[in-house]
Amino acid sequence: YGEWSTVHEECGEPATTFWVTNNKEGKVQLDSSLDQVFQSRIDLTKLNSEGSTTSKSSDDDEDILWLNLSCPCEIVCFKNGVCKAGAGKPAQTSFAVVHYDEETDSTVVLAKPVTGRTHQIRLHLQYLGHPIANDPNYGGEIFFGDNRASDLCQKAREKMSKIDDSVVGIDQLDRPNNALSTDKPASVAEVKIISDKERCEGESLLNFIKRSCVWCERSKGEDRNVLEFLVRSPGIWLHALQYSLMGTNGQLTYKTDIPAWSRF
Repeated sequence: YGEWSTVHEECGEPATTFWVTNNKEGKVQLDSSLDQVFQSRIDLTKLNSEGSTTSKSSDDDEDILWLNLSCPCEIVCFKNGVCKAGAGKPAQTSFAVVHYDEETDSTVVLAKPVTGRTHQIRLHLQYLGHPIANDPNYGGEIFFGDNRASDLCQKAREKMSKIDDSVVGIDQLDRPNNALSTDKPASVAEVKIISDKERCEGESLLNFIKRSCVWCERSKGEDRNVLEFLVRSPGIWLHALQYSLMGTNGQLTYKTDIPAWSRF
């Protein structure tokens, strides 16, 4: 029960399963529910090098429950770094609840990856139906909790769409709706337009590059840098709090400060 290396007999893919363990001994809790996992709380100030709390003998630590998810992950597009959960190589992550904020209906969790697959934590939380805030690539809400920024983002997208409509050869670009200027490589039509341009006499190299740049041409002279800044995620709410490694003199543990967005 709870073996992440279990393999399906039918397709040969690593199994997807979850189980609950306690914090004191890491034993499987067959009678514990997901609601009980959510109700328990872990204190980040007491973390030891193993990612659990230091005072293991206390009753509070014994009540802490971990949700362990075993779900394979794979890279589906190496060029763009896009990954998905549900198939691929075995992957396992353990989660404990730090805090729940009722006003924003959001939860801060401590994630402890057992394996190290690409985007593993992001994929596993998306798989569980609780994507990371400000992680739109894997189901998260962009500009989470910031209505003003969200409104500016929408207005910027609308203006970008108008700019896109005016770009020469836009039908041949086959760009997605509201795409950023760098979402697609230069098309044949764009390269032809740019390649026909010659450097004018007395024109600086910098000005020529700006005039013959595919992405500048896409923006049609608009200050698209500002618009694209407004529609990009300010940064997902995923923070590397602590990690350990073996050095020549034994195990080394590095711990950083708790990020501001996690302090309710």
